[in-house]
Amino acid sequence: MSHKVFDYWNDLLITSTVENHCFYRLNELYKIPKSPGIYAWYLIADQPDMSEYHKVFKQKSIKISVEGNLSEGYVGRAKATFNQKHFTDLSIDRELCKIASMAFSPPLYIGISSNLNKRLSQHAKELTDIYYDKVKLVNPSPVRKTEFDTIIESQHFAQRIGYSIKSFRSIQLGSLLIRTIEMPKEYTWQDLQGVEKYLNRIYTPLYGRK
Repeated sequence: MSHKVFDYWNDLLITSTVENHCFYRLNELYKIPKSPGIYAWYLIADQPDMSEYHKVFKQKSIKISVEGNLSEGYVGRAKATFNQKHFTDLSIDRELCKIASMAFSPPLYIGISSNLNKRLSQHAKELTDIYYDKVKLVNPSPVRKTEFDTIIESQHFAQRIGYSIKSFRSIQLGSLLIRTIEMPKEYTWQDLQGVEKYLNRIYTPLYGRK
């Protein structure tokens, strides 16, 4: 078996029901087939201010509870801090950071669709409208089970990540990357749902369903 990623994936695809595994940028969505499959959104570290990526991926806050003697208890919330100089060091190889982030960054969101082209195009339109202030950014409500793989789910995802992108203006829409696993048209929705639930429970993506 080859140890090169490209060859490794080709070897896997030969013996798998998967039709393709692809990467797309936002300006390449027209290339995505109208096939069922799994998709995930990623953020590439390709901007000068690396500290904003830390703000996206870090734990926003955690709830803590401490017990002491005589049944004393302390409850509160703690927020993470970081040293700005760790992200502004000019000696950091930015090009390698960019490439490494494409290989190793955790997913922002994992979803499924019966039509990847349609669903991801809707995601992209919602994100673009939010980014350029074409729509009012409202606090999204949870997605109900009957709304999975619908325009409502697309709006929900776009609104949640839209909050972050609007807050961190040095992060551009072009820094987003989509990876897909494209399946044959006869692949069942029930099987896709089972895989999606499994993946989300394991990896708990930052902008996954709440």
